[in-house]
Amino acid sequence: MSSPPEDSHPPGTVSRCLPLSALVSECDHALDINMFRAKWENDSDDRKRRWRRTQVYMVLRSFAKAKEVMSDRAINELCEYLKRGTWNSTARNASGHPCYKHFKGTSPCPSPFSGPYYPYFFIIQALFPLGEALKGMYRDLSDLWEMDLDPTRPFYPRLADSEREFSLIMGQKPSPQVPGPGPVTMSSADQPQSPKVKAEQDSGEDNHTLKRKAQPEMFSNNNSPDNDGEQLTSF
Repeated sequence: MSSPPEDSHPPGTVSRCLPLSALVSECDHALDINMFRAKWENDSDDRKRRWRRTQVYMVLRSFAKAKEVMSDRAINELCEYLKRGTWNSTARNASGHPCYKHFKGTSPCPSPFSGPYYPYFFIIQALFPLGEALKGMYRDLSDLWEMDLDPTRPFYPRLADSEREFSLIMGQKPSPQVPGPGPVTMSSADQPQSPKVKAEQDSGEDNHTLKRKAQPEMFSNNNSPDNDGEQLTSF
């Protein structure tokens, strides 16, 4: 019997469930490369094994930057999602990735978080260059968050209204009955960034996300950080 598709749930079990972060008492925001090692070591195909390993490096690098910006509650949710490891897929382009399909609601595999759940976007943002699929996700989040998001910059959201922020992280429009500060309007230049992240972007060190030029969605092996070694062992 074949195993169920990655990042899916058995039919009949899906309903909009509690946030993953609500299921744990606390989270130390610590992710280690060894937590995901089985994902590539158990793959017999050498090409797929390298790609799975590369994904872990890229996602952990992006997570380290997100921790500089995002609120504890949002990072808790993101961290708990990442710990599951179901995002580690053999898909070689954004539109074929399970996270993209769940985000767009086109996956044949049910998920309790189907829709614009931020962790799905986070994965695609971390792994793939700026193609049409990722541009579409930015447009969807711009509408949901009521922000003019710049797709050439990574989106690590943080709002003054923590309740509104977390509803949006979960991919849900805040209830109109809940008082809030009104629509959030931010220019793309004002997307939340820590000084550390902004400095990296301004210096051009982050060549994957800063000023990403529109290009085919297929990830190029020439850009694969397979030689990163163990520098990204722990975040």
